[in-house]
Formats: sequence, C-alpha cells, structure tokens
Amino acid sequence: MLSSLYLSVSGCASQEPAKREDQGAAAGDEKHFVDKHRTDLIQRVTLVAPILDDLLQMRLLPCEAYDTVRSINTNQEKMRALYDHVKSWGNKDKDKFLQSLRRHNSPLIRDLEEAKA
Repeated sequence: MLSSLYLSVSGCASQEPAKREDQGAAAGDEKHFVDKHRTDLIQRVTLVAPILDDLLQMRLLPCEAYDTVRSINTNQEKMRALYDHVKSWGNKDKDKFLQSLRRHNSPLIRDLEEAKA
C-alpha cells in the first residue's frame, strides 16, 4: 500500500519531531537562559527565519509548526508562537535553540549575557 506524503509550503515532508530529553531546570534549579530572557528575546530577536530553519533541520520543530510560525507577520509574534514549543523542551534542546540564537542574533545574546554579569 502506498502512502501519500504531505509536502508543506516549506517543501518539507511531514515527520515526527526528534525525541526530547527532559533535563529539567539547570543546575541549582536555575532557569535556562532562554527561559530567563524570554521577554527580551521575544521583543528583540530580528532574524527569526534562520532560527526556524535550524530548529527544523535539528528536528526540534515539526514541519507543521515550522510552517505555522513562518506564516506569522511580525518577528515578535513569531517568537511568541515559537515559545509555545520551546516551553516543553528540556535543557539540551533549549541549548540547541540558544546556539541558533547565538549564531543568528549574536549581538543581542552578547548584550543579554553581559547584562546578566
């Protein structure tokens, strides 16, 4: 029996997201960087599309979520929608998200890291 393959606007086939490892909070129950700086990241991230591309490639976002977030008009709303997924991730997945943020929005991440110090 042949199964049909759904191709989304992004051209990706439907797939199951990678399994998540639930790592809980960081050492000492400290919040993860992406949780601690959620408001600033939502307001100040300017390059959302390449982050979404990274998260799709790493299989942290399923195609449907990728397409939904990409279709939103403003960066702030895209980040809010993305955080609907991020909140269920463990620390390893949040580390990958932070790595992508750092790669595509490095001045912002540096600013937030320096403000923390």
